[in-house]
Amino acid sequence: MTTAQQESVPSMAQSAYLAVREGIIHGIYKPVAEGRAGDTLREVVAEAYRATLAEDADAIRQANTQFHAETIAMTGNSLLIATMAPLLGRIRWLFALTADRDPHVEYGEHVTLCDAIYSANPDLAGALAFAHIEHGRAPSLAGLAGVLPAV
Repeated sequence: MTTAQQESVPSMAQSAYLAVREGIIHGIYKPVAEGRAGDTLREVVAEAYRATLAEDADAIRQANTQFHAETIAMTGNSLLIATMAPLLGRIRWLFALTADRDPHVEYGEHVTLCDAIYSANPDLAGALAFAHIEHGRAPSLAGLAGVLPAV
């Protein structure tokens, strides 16, 4: 992986954080506050729990991808949803590259983020989202280094 590719990952992470945080603040919390958020994200977290307990790597990747997809969908932000839709396949692929990460830790991060979302605490959810992205950055870079061509 080239230095330029490595440098683009933090800026992508920062951009994703800002987009998700903005989406969370404006998109998720209104339906949460009005009791219209539904339980889909909680159901996805429950599925991730079952997959993690079963140590089913494919089901874990699927549930983790679905967690990110549902978080994005909850924003109701059509631009964010349209922008992220083609990236979800890449996210699942990236999860396969970083399969050596502890799925219990990833599950725990998703639980705390889900709890922050449903408690309508956008500052906490934004901070947790940023920490979650940052926590995965180094393993992602390591996984990508072996597959991306040097430019």
